[in-house]
Amino acid sequence: MRFINYIFIALVLLMAGCSDNDTEYIFDKSVNERFEELKTNYTNTLAAPENGWIAYYHPNGKAGGFAVLFDFDKEGNVQMKSDYLQGANDDKITYRIDKTLKVELVFESHTVLHQIYETNDNDSGGEFVFNITSVEDEKVVLTSKTDNGYNGEEITEITLVPATKDQWDMKPIYTMTPKIANGYQSDLYFRVIRVEGTDTQMGFSYIEGHNKKEINRVARISYLDGEKVSSTDVPVAITPAGFKFLKPFTINGKEVTDFTYDETKNIFVSEDGGQKTIVEHSNTPGVVYYPAVASLGGNGKYLSTMYRHSYWFLDILRNSSSDFKALFNKSKISRFFIDYNEVLDDGTKLEANIYFEHKVFGLKSVAVKVERIKNKKIIFKPLEDPAKELGFLYALTKDLYNVFTAPEGFYVEESSVGTLYGTFSAAKLISVKDPKAYRFVTMFVP
Repeated sequence: MRFINYIFIALVLLMAGCSDNDTEYIFDKSVNERFEELKTNYTNTLAAPENGWIAYYHPNGKAGGFAVLFDFDKEGNVQMKSDYLQGANDDKITYRIDKTLKVELVFESHTVLHQIYETNDNDSGGEFVFNITSVEDEKVVLTSKTDNGYNGEEITEITLVPATKDQWDMKPIYTMTPKIANGYQSDLYFRVIRVEGTDTQMGFSYIEGHNKKEINRVARISYLDGEKVSSTDVPVAITPAGFKFLKPFTINGKEVTDFTYDETKNIFVSEDGGQKTIVEHSNTPGVVYYPAVASLGGNGKYLSTMYRHSYWFLDILRNSSSDFKALFNKSKISRFFIDYNEVLDDGTKLEANIYFEHKVFGLKSVAVKVERIKNKKIIFKPLEDPAKELGFLYALTKDLYNVFTAPEGFYVEESSVGTLYGTFSAAKLISVKDPKAYRFVTMFVP
């Protein structure tokens, strides 16, 4: 017991001999002092550029890119401007630099960032509170506070770089926006990417939509991948000169990013990678690959194309081209459908019959032979004299019949038709001869 007392006394004396003056601190300032110093440095950097900062915002790396301009002052205010909804959410708001687990930049009032965040019931991947990842005079990197990267999702990142005075004028971007749209000043239905001087060609489609459910500004690029067609959605930002991929996309072995609009030719051109990459309208798809050709009509069910009294008529109408609808209305018929693999009373098997129905002349049909060119197109070849088989109906339906039996045939895309009773499998037939004019949906009737 006495030995234990000695040890206790020795420890007390040892502790008494220690003083605050002997403590060695890792930092010479407290956490709060160091944060305030960092906050001041960050604020000064954010407020330094004469024309503020510009960034291209695309949540989770998926939704398309929108130019966002920031002009910070040292008093906690920031003027924001963007091309999202043509600046509908431009405003001067307050911001703060704060700390939780990391140093954060918080936009305190409603801005374009909040508007994008609220899309699809706050499930767009948007963000308005960012961790400050790095701060330099010429670049500030912000990362989403709430993105967690689950399931391989990309964490939203914004890179701010000093803006120019000209970039605060969004009018050139608004002027450029319609020019990137599919079909702009062109009678050609498809769009392609090709590399000049090579056989490289891909499909290109621009997709843009801003509403309560979606924020899209992407280029959908399709290409042959072995025995199938694959597609990649590449986020796009519109620039005064054209557009840019927010992630470089490899074409013909070269990374391509920036495209400039050629007004005289109505094309977009990139010189990236030392090659001339062109986006243009075309009368043929970038990838001629349509495996649905093999299954069209193969299930023995007839395809209803137009039937005024059906519950699927309106959706088929919506998904058919205006020229085709005009032909249908001109014919004055009430129904138009295709019946495959029909067997006549004498046992003769016909590959397909085209039926036309009129309230006066009744239901008439004409037989056609179906020729399928694997993965490319389907052709309907006349087997009978349509004037003889259709009688008086032929005068009304001649133009419609000629489109259907054009020797060039149709590309066939898998599709669907939505009705009050559910969604049904369908196919879209696209005229090879004139894809811009004649496209129509045929539904597999259950």
